[in-house]
Amino acid sequence: MRGLLIERGFAEPRLQTEFNNPDNPMAPYRVDFCWRLADGRVIVAEYDGMAKYADTSKPNRATLQSKLEYERRREEHLKNQQVTVVQHVVYEDLIRPERLERKLMAAGVPKIR
Repeated sequence: MRGLLIERGFAEPRLQTEFNNPDNPMAPYRVDFCWRLADGRVIVAEYDGMAKYADTSKPNRATLQSKLEYERRREEHLKNQQVTVVQHVVYEDLIRPERLERKLMAAGVPKIR
């Protein structure tokens, strides 16, 4: 994904940027891609692999419902820390780069060329 961002002329993001996790301060949130813009906006892009949601093979794994609730709460916590937009990207966006480009443009990620 990072290569596609650069190839498509987007500003390079910071990788694995940490944000506070109010539920567990010893385990901060790490976002996949982050842009902190001069105007104060903070844009996050998360690459969402579906395997973490689909794997129910282990009985001690969290339910799909609890995983989705965690993601909603996490996103709420990020937005409480001045994250303006959280854009979710999936595999299909990477194999069709025009989809990725549309999502990032809609989120406000700047192009540098």
